[in-house]
Amino acid sequence: MREFLARHTRIDRLVLFRNLTLFPDAPGQHNLVVVGERVTDPLDEDSTRPTEAAARPQVSLYVGPARPETRAPSLEAIVAGRNAPATALVRTFGSQRNAT
Repeated sequence: MREFLARHTRIDRLVLFRNLTLFPDAPGQHNLVVVGERVTDPLDEDSTRPTEAAARPQVSLYVGPARPETRAPSLEAIVAGRNAPATALVRTFGSQRNAT
């Protein structure tokens, strides 16, 4: 999947939920949301993304424990694309440019 995304998309944002439980009844969750845009021709199997300078996607990272009371404020901070108060435990930053 990583290779496909690298070849065919421009990634604008990554949201890594880590210990934050999104689905209370589902065990063993490790959730990552990738937001971006396909930049290749879906009808051309050999097409790859342009070699322009890589964008710096925004990354939101949940850094707290899996506690139900942190869910709502953390999701609000992630949607807003900002750091959250200490109670929400979300850190948002621009990723480092990949040296390829």
